[in-house]
Amino acid sequence: MQMIQTIFSILGFFIAVFIPVWIMHNQRYENLLQAYMANDFAEAVKGVVDFFKDDCNSDVRQIAAAYKKRFEEDFKKSDKSSGNTDGSNKPASQILHHQRRLLNNFYWGLNSCAKDPFLRHKIKNEFSRNEAYICKILIYMNDATDSDSEIFNDISDIKYEPMPKTKGMNNSLKIVYKILKKQNRWIK
Repeated sequence: MQMIQTIFSILGFFIAVFIPVWIMHNQRYENLLQAYMANDFAEAVKGVVDFFKDDCNSDVRQIAAAYKKRFEEDFKKSDKSSGNTDGSNKPASQILHHQRRLLNNFYWGLNSCAKDPFLRHKIKNEFSRNEAYICKILIYMNDATDSDSEIFNDISDIKYEPMPKTKGMNNSLKIVYKILKKQNRWIK
């Protein structure tokens, strides 16, 4: 009798711990799917893909220079003497830097969900190789921002000590890329 109680106690402990964790991961994944279906996400994907095709001529070697040029255009201050306001009146959702950060955040969350084996299977079935290609473009864009400290100096006038660079976001993107690049659903 005591053996049965011990077994049920251990079983109850595992159920009490793992079911809430499983529910939490599924809720996070559902939130990511909602973000995936949002207009901002679609606009960000289109912006990054258009940047790669139009500004970089689909050449990854041109991403760093093209991204820096686009960054300067998007954040250019208005020239009050000439009335030039090129790039200064864009909404945040149309700025490539914002789009890159939005997609990075999504794929970082997708990577954390992919650590759950059940969700990893769902991710493989619900996403295609196209998302892997977007991850690859983002990796090159992130490398461009990491290697050019002027981009971060342009963001803010606040003077502070530079933060040490971490490779966490790119590592997450690389993991998601590896998961999705083998997927042949929709596109071959």
